[in-house]
Formats: sequence, structure tokens, C-alpha cells
Amino acid sequence: MGFFDKAKHFMGGHGVKVANTVIEKQDQAFATMPITDNVVKGKFNVTADKDCEVLSMRAAFVAEFTHPDGRVESTELGADVFPDQYTSRSDDMLKYPYTLKGGATQEVFFFFSMSKDIPTVLKEKGWPQEKARFFVKTMVDVKGSPFDPETKNELRLV
Repeated sequence: MGFFDKAKHFMGGHGVKVANTVIEKQDQAFATMPITDNVVKGKFNVTADKDCEVLSMRAAFVAEFTHPDGRVESTELGADVFPDQYTSRSDDMLKYPYTLKGGATQEVFFFFSMSKDIPTVLKEKGWPQEKARFFVKTMVDVKGSPFDPETKNELRLV
């Protein structure tokens, strides 16, 4: 166990892990989407080492550009946050907060549309498409934990 793992455990980390499993109906490791798409959807798993309460989830689509001086600039193109005061879910969908038992895994769905399409954002930012990178970032808020687990996977545009 590394130093940061020990610190997390000492300060109340719950051993919760988040992992994207499917992005745009593809394995997260190889996911692609057309540059003209305005919607991103997928699934991620939340796994707990011990019992915990998951308060909320957040999935976001982020564009990132590294400037010649090494400075990294990012912008969020869309997000799915739940619970959200303006969003309701059907009775057969996961409700928040929920209890996740130790050793258990919960599959979570995300879906969001972008406020602006990708070509427009690239043009406004002055970023060349071949130099920009795109990611799906997911996280959950765990009650009593100072560290909210998250993951990030690159999504290639075609």
C-alpha cells in the first residue's frame, strides 16, 4: 500500500473505485465517436471495499488542449449530474443516495448532450482538432469520504 493509499484509508477513504466500462456502445479503452455528435452516453461501475453510501454521480465530457508553453486548458462540453433538481428518473432507474455493500459493484448509466457542438468549441477556442484531446470523466460522491473516486478515459473523435 503506497503512502497516498495509506493516507486515504486513515482519513476515511471507503475503498470505492469508479471505472468506465462502456462509452458510445464501445469498450472504454477503444471508444470513438464522430466529431459531429452532440450526445455522449455510456456506463460505469462503482465498486466498494466496504459498505458506503453513494450520494451522487457526475459524468462529464471534457476537451483539453496543451499550449506550446506547456499550459493545459480544458473546457467542459456537457455533463450528467444526479441527483439534479431539474431531472427526474423513472422508478426502474437507480435512485440516489444508495447504499453499496462491501464487495459489491453497481452499474451506473450516464447520458448528456453538449451545450455547443465540438467544431464550434474548437473554433471559438482556436484549438486545432488534431491537438485537442477529449475525455469522459466520471465520479461519485461518497458520504464521509474526503476523496471522491473518479476516472477519466479518452474518447477519440473520427
